[in-house]
Amino acid sequence: MEKEAGYLVVITGASGAGKDEVTKKMCQINSKRRRIVTYTNRLKRDIEVDGVDYNFVTTTDFETMIKEGSLAEHVPYRTDEDGNTEWKGTSRKDLENVLEGEEVIWRIDPTRAAEAKVFLKNKLGEIGEKVARRTLVVYVGVENLAVLKRRQKKREGDKFSKEGFVKNLRNDWNNWLNLGDKYDLVVINRDGELDKTVEEIEREIGKI
Repeated sequence: MEKEAGYLVVITGASGAGKDEVTKKMCQINSKRRRIVTYTNRLKRDIEVDGVDYNFVTTTDFETMIKEGSLAEHVPYRTDEDGNTEWKGTSRKDLENVLEGEEVIWRIDPTRAAEAKVFLKNKLGEIGEKVARRTLVVYVGVENLAVLKRRQKKREGDKFSKEGFVKNLRNDWNNWLNLGDKYDLVVINRDGELDKTVEEIEREIGKI
């Protein structure tokens, strides 16, 4: 008997919009959900936990994973101040294990999120076709730039810079202009209203 496909909720949005908080809350209210942890070669921030926020690996290890075909997908995210390319990628094994009947959350950047359904169909064959039909792509935004700046400053601490903020803002805006129509749902994650943000997403999940 063929196993019924579950559903996939893709969470994305602007830097500092609160994607991690939304994802954690969704997993807290439904213990059956499983969150895919993305691999990256960038340096870990002080507030981040390896294996929880990201799987942090060296650039050499990341390149090895690419060569061995261990990653289902990988994209350059940005270039740091030293000129090094920061990459993000998803383990093929993670997708193959969780996309058969499980309730899955995948938090990824806007570019990858916009193409998630196409990616599933191309990479995972028949299972991917079914899961793509049961996938909800959610873009998380904020109410204004002041909130966005404050959140990024809190997250990055001493590493925060005005130049970096402007660069992130420009990238996020360009992503929105080019990809905004590919997201199924756009939610505004207002300060102090995380529960409302998640409730809005949960309502859409119920329609899958």
